[in-house]
Amino acid sequence: MNRTRLGGLLLVVCLMLPQAARAEAPAMVTTARGEVQLMTGDTAAELPPLPVLLAPGQSLKLGEGAMVVVLCGGQATKIEGPDTVGLDRLRRKDSDDPAAPGVLADLLSRQTSTRRPAASRGGNLTLLRPAPWTSVLSPSVIRWHCDSCGPQVIDIYDLRADEVLWTGEGTGSVAYGGPELKPGAYYVHIGSRDFPFTVPPVEVQDRVKEALAMIDGAHTGLDTGSVAARIGLEVGVLFAAELHSEALYRLDVAVEAHPDDPDLAKLKADFETRAGLTP
Repeated sequence: MNRTRLGGLLLVVCLMLPQAARAEAPAMVTTARGEVQLMTGDTAAELPPLPVLLAPGQSLKLGEGAMVVVLCGGQATKIEGPDTVGLDRLRRKDSDDPAAPGVLADLLSRQTSTRRPAASRGGNLTLLRPAPWTSVLSPSVIRWHCDSCGPQVIDIYDLRADEVLWTGEGTGSVAYGGPELKPGAYYVHIGSRDFPFTVPPVEVQDRVKEALAMIDGAHTGLDTGSVAARIGLEVGVLFAAELHSEALYRLDVAVEAHPDDPDLAKLKADFETRAGLTP
């Protein structure tokens, strides 16, 4: 392997990734109701259309009766006004504040009655794709593991629009056939449970796609030695950009094409563990 060229490529790719992907990711405001202002220092501005990234130095100022839900560090925080909150408070893990992180699904599962009843829950249901609490550019397949569950009804629920976007049914997996998902927060409703995931902002998607295109263009000039080494570059970039589910989807395709490759199988198992999935 040409280590000099490989190292240079990875350096360029890392520099291309947004700051939110290379450092601690900012918070994402997914729901806002009532009077909510975005504060940058002492300057107040109207909250832009959701979803909104809350960057360092910014805070949310909520008026009386206002409410926001913010995703940060894999947790969701519900905040009610009057209040002002910034990243430092959202990132505190040992807070006993009334707005401490809760489960996003519990908050929003009561906001709609349009979802179809779930099939028999069975036992030990685990959503595998997309992995809960991760981000993805576009889900291609909804896949889960459940002992003796039988067929399940699956809803993709848009938290911002407060509506079901797509419904499917299957046993173990079903191909996603709904509309293209816009940036924002969603969840998969299956087996009487809700599993949140997000689609990143357009600017993040564009920079990640550009980085992946650079890797693809460089493949012809790099002796990566194996399929696993080649796909490992793409997966590493996607994980660095907090697109864990997108990385797993790409690994699924590679393993399906090369089912007897032990290195690919090991790579997939490793990244599933990193994404918080257990065998």
